[in-house]
Amino acid sequence: MTTMTSSKRAHAWVDAAYAALSRDRTFLLRDQQVDLSKAVADAFLTAVPLAAEAPTGTGKTIAYLIGALAASDVLGENPVQPLVVSTATKALQSQLFEKDLPALVRAGLVMANDVALAKGKGNYLCLTQAEEIRDLLNADGQETFIDDAAAAVDPDQLDFMVDQANARRWDGDFDTWTHGRPKNVRSIAVSSDTCTGKKCSRYKDCTYFRARGRLGGARIIVANHDLVLRDLLLAVDGETSALPVANYYIIFDEGHHLPEKAIAVGAREADLASFLRVLPKLSGIQAILKGSPELTKQLGAYNVHIDDFDRKPIGGPLDELTTLLNDIEVDPDTAQRRFMKGELPPNVELQMKVLLAAMMPAMLVTAGTLAALRELTGLPKPVEDKATDLGRRALDVHRAFKELSECISMMVAPGRRVKWLFRKDKALSLHCSPLEGADVLGPLLWQSARTKGVAIVSATLRDIGGFSRFKSRAGMPDKSKTMVLPYTFPYRNSTLTVAGMNATPKMAERKMFMGELALKLPTAIDRKEATLILFPSWAMLKEFVPKLRYQFGEDAVLVQGDNVVPVLRKMHTDRVEAGKGSILVGTATLAEGLDLPGKLCEHVIIVSLPFAVPTNPVEQELSDLLGKEYFSKRSLPDAMVKLVQMVGRLLRRETDRGRVTVFDRRLASTSYGRQMLEQLPPFQKIIEKLAA
Repeated sequence: MTTMTSSKRAHAWVDAAYAALSRDRTFLLRDQQVDLSKAVADAFLTAVPLAAEAPTGTGKTIAYLIGALAASDVLGENPVQPLVVSTATKALQSQLFEKDLPALVRAGLVMANDVALAKGKGNYLCLTQAEEIRDLLNADGQETFIDDAAAAVDPDQLDFMVDQANARRWDGDFDTWTHGRPKNVRSIAVSSDTCTGKKCSRYKDCTYFRARGRLGGARIIVANHDLVLRDLLLAVDGETSALPVANYYIIFDEGHHLPEKAIAVGAREADLASFLRVLPKLSGIQAILKGSPELTKQLGAYNVHIDDFDRKPIGGPLDELTTLLNDIEVDPDTAQRRFMKGELPPNVELQMKVLLAAMMPAMLVTAGTLAALRELTGLPKPVEDKATDLGRRALDVHRAFKELSECISMMVAPGRRVKWLFRKDKALSLHCSPLEGADVLGPLLWQSARTKGVAIVSATLRDIGGFSRFKSRAGMPDKSKTMVLPYTFPYRNSTLTVAGMNATPKMAERKMFMGELALKLPTAIDRKEATLILFPSWAMLKEFVPKLRYQFGEDAVLVQGDNVVPVLRKMHTDRVEAGKGSILVGTATLAEGLDLPGKLCEHVIIVSLPFAVPTNPVEQELSDLLGKEYFSKRSLPDAMVKLVQMVGRLLRRETDRGRVTVFDRRLASTSYGRQMLEQLPPFQKIIEKLAA
């Protein structure tokens, strides 16, 4: 079948799918949806990556799902290669799973059991670990076998969780537990370090493997960026994948997050102070083995011996490295020292390599110990208790060794990376990060044999320079295609006003600007409306909030940080629905993902253009590398994307209308500001004259 024939068949499938959806009178078909569906189908049929910008109101979720299903139908692969839909957060993951996919099920385009939700191991209760800790907590004299994390678990709550999971009244997913999330779930969560898989006596009841089992036959798997990138990383490392499928097609929704998520996946850090506290546990392991000849004999059969846990070969190199790091001067304000261009002092780099070599035997033996303990069964109760204690200590040591060795290995390896030291009081840590998402996504995503087709969709992929910067940051192949869908909302019915301010938020004018803002911003607010105010920084927000509360009342001004966002949104909604005005105040971070349709948001006030100062080490490194070009190549494009997200809070439905007010006259008075203004949605744009 030719590519053109395949494309025609896929496009016909798309048209038929929308005809089926349109039989539901609540479904509103948009031409942009059809265009996006066909573009996604073609991307998967040709294996050419797609980056598509779909503004709010496009109906992009339904669109890309239909496009992917059309490609799957035409390809007719046996077995069917699943579609993985990756969202930025678990919250968005749940929204897609509970809201958007059911529409396709109702239309008969997929079956309910074709769809599955994927989460990582750490999201699920481990029955073996939980029951073991419960028994130790309930037994007298067993406190020595419990680490600090396990000891922090409430025994009564743990009893209840285990009982609910055993009775299948709870699926074991901590996100669905409605009785108060435990303070520390790590000790009772499924973990790759302790999981024995099918060898576990509770395998058939395992909450994680039950959930994972549903993924195997799914046609659509809803995941999140962290899990997908983790899956691809495991594939590169040759380890068991996070998703139980050989290959898949992938759509990254809210794809503008992808470069930052990739940087986070590729970054490593190690807390040397914590490592120093864990190191003595090697001596504790030796003491346990000396006190249990039977356990020592059993482990000897797996080539695990007492002498292997000697801490002395590690202590010397570690002390020497710690001394060298303590001698390095750090910035007094940030307590950090960034190593310019990733170049470590030669003596530090050499000592890191010495320590790395010294750690390897202990890393291997703790890994071997954990593997051996998973194999041992039928031990007498006293020996089993010793094995449990030994296992917990070995796990703590192994995790600490793995964390430090991965970080140091990355720091001494060739390649462009950002490296820094943090030291404050007794805290001492090492950090290493990729410079750009492309450094990670190249080998992980674009060169992966697991992904058969990739589409990236978001409302904000472009900046002033179009797609070029996003493609560069994400490392997209040159052959990749892009598309921009037109706006669907009637923006001409709403206004965007650039206020006539004499001063700007620039530091040189900040004091004058704040005084002028104190006079003009309150007069722009209609106390009967729902208003969203977005500040450029926490410092400016905290300075201004008391003025707002004094003028409009404590209850009327709801501030980000006082409560979690869902609670703030409910308080805001309750006031509006009660016929009262409400003023919701936050920083630019509040602008992403906040859905306030209709009367819930009639006025968006943007205090300043969202230019960020390079404060974290990665941005500082980029600033040094780019020099004078940092503003045009980094700061300005980032501000453009954030500004689009901020003005996008106003219209969430076709029937919405309102106004945006920007109190930063640079949007109209500078060449770069006018470029930004031109690229914003087509509001009626009003430029106020400066006051005489």
